[in-house]
Amino acid sequence: MTYHTVINNTFLSTEYVKVSGINTRFVRMGAGESIIFIHGFPETLQTWRYVILPISDFFQTIALDLKGFGYSDKPEGDYSPWGMADFVKDFMEALKIDKAHIVATDTGLTIASAFALRYPEKLKRLILMAGTNYSEGMTAPEVKLLSIKPFGEMILWLLGSLAIKIGLRKGFYKKEPISNDIFNEYYQPFKNSATRRCALELFRSFDKAVPELSKEVNKISASTLILWAQYERFFSLQVAKKLNNDIKNSQLKIIPDSGHFIQEENPGEVVKAILSFLRN
Repeated sequence: MTYHTVINNTFLSTEYVKVSGINTRFVRMGAGESIIFIHGFPETLQTWRYVILPISDFFQTIALDLKGFGYSDKPEGDYSPWGMADFVKDFMEALKIDKAHIVATDTGLTIASAFALRYPEKLKRLILMAGTNYSEGMTAPEVKLLSIKPFGEMILWLLGSLAIKIGLRKGFYKKEPISNDIFNEYYQPFKNSATRRCALELFRSFDKAVPELSKEVNKISASTLILWAQYERFFSLQVAKKLNNDIKNSQLKIIPDSGHFIQEENPGEVVKAILSFLRN
């Protein structure tokens, strides 16, 4: 089967919807069963630009900028995994979606896991990529530093564009230049102090919540695919193996020749894996 994967830097055309009063940027393509794609840090919905078009030949594909991130509103509020899971549920209700598959990466993995535990009736199948539900030492030190005062402020407020650039560079296995368009898509929102506040709130609330969440992971009942990069440098392969062990109805697939941003670096393999999982 041929998938219409187009590798270029063309960004997705987006629109906005009010989610509990929060102006939320999203993109929607295709028809049929819904798949919701949840980004991580420092990404926006555009991280899925190579993936959702080919998958939209078979499903309705939807990606959003989470509250506090990208070009969605940045209100005060609950940025814990549970609070963000509630926001995803509210987003589904705003789009009149009763039930959906969810694909999530990085911090989105933790949000999707909380969603799977809190709203199992709204979840079909789950695809988890490159994040963590565990507090053990299986993550890169800079990820942990974002949750600690004053290091988080130093990374986001003082280092600014350099921190984002270094993080993006570390997340790719292939050492090709990152285009200015891609860099600006992810960095521009962080020029806004509200985005930096929301990011630090998320990391700190996640750091507090994950120890308890890790005890609940084995209660996830949805059929789950765990996708991991061969050269993941932020979250150890041990995280993927532990997720695979804890989520009883799960399978693990390693994507070769890729780093953390596998949906951008090896989208063809990601598309194949997702479609094979969801259509069988």
